[in-house]
Amino acid sequence: MEMVMKKDSLFRKITYLLSFVKGCHEGRYHFYQASQHNPFDDEVKNLSFHSYFHRLPALSAGLDDNSIKNVIRFLERPALYADIDNNDNSLNIMPILAVPPKDIARFNSEKTLLSKRFGIPEEDLIFECFFNKLRIPDFPEAVKNYIKNKIFLDVGAYIGDSALVMLGFSPSKIYAFDASPKNAERFKKVMEFNKIPESKVELILSGIGDHEYEISFNDNGELDADLNVAGNTKIHVDSLDHLCKNMGQIGFIKSDIEGFGLDMARGMTEILKRDRPVLSLAIYHNPDEFFEIKPFLESLNLNYKFEISAHSYYFWGEIYLHAYPAELIKNC
Repeated sequence: MEMVMKKDSLFRKITYLLSFVKGCHEGRYHFYQASQHNPFDDEVKNLSFHSYFHRLPALSAGLDDNSIKNVIRFLERPALYADIDNNDNSLNIMPILAVPPKDIARFNSEKTLLSKRFGIPEEDLIFECFFNKLRIPDFPEAVKNYIKNKIFLDVGAYIGDSALVMLGFSPSKIYAFDASPKNAERFKKVMEFNKIPESKVELILSGIGDHEYEISFNDNGELDADLNVAGNTKIHVDSLDHLCKNMGQIGFIKSDIEGFGLDMARGMTEILKRDRPVLSLAIYHNPDEFFEIKPFLESLNLNYKFEISAHSYYFWGEIYLHAYPAELIKNC
């Protein structure tokens, strides 16, 4: 009964917040107007935010209290964030940030040393990677032991920052995937700087989806390179099931691929059935990622336990779906 009341309260609160956001777009309330892109803008403007209410039960089913809090925080940010353009400081934004200010300050103070150590410019050092270490230290001990000496997949490898962090958790090898040739060049330079051989970290230049095809996109060489933006760079896209067919046992998959997460999930079902890897999947880029990846994975009936974590101080991210084989944490 208590859980039913808690979920009912969650839905009522988020429904109110979504109505508030709609009012912002209609000009009835002030809204945060700074340069940070809100990936849910189109849905709100087109009034399809009503679908959020119907998608929430499947997303929240079986989640722990902290995961539900992260769902609320993520969806309420646009309504509660201070309207900087109007110098309205009446709202304290700290309660809706996922990261304590002291951690932000500590990370900023360490950037120069981290840059020299890893050969990555300070402006490219990412909090959730180098401070939170992809949240792997927070995994249950049984989960950390489970992934040791198995293959790790770094999907959305960017310039190699997450691969450097993953190396600290004893993978047998890391296969890193990125669609951007410009990112690939920087990735290779970062590995060379850190003296990481290809036998430990191998880069595969490919986009990741649910089937094999080619696409042309605008390769801006940035963290948020988007395959949905047309351009002159033609790349290969393929599924993880196909690309990883002849690999050894995969123990851990991290992904952050700018909105293609649901396609990726649909294209890795054989890996999930064969190897039962631990998953850390970015779900903050669009509503389909946010609401649909967890229900899709649950539909496979593979007995996974899910959590949602938020570990960034940016306006819309980073928020991750973590999935563990349930037998690993049944006593946690």
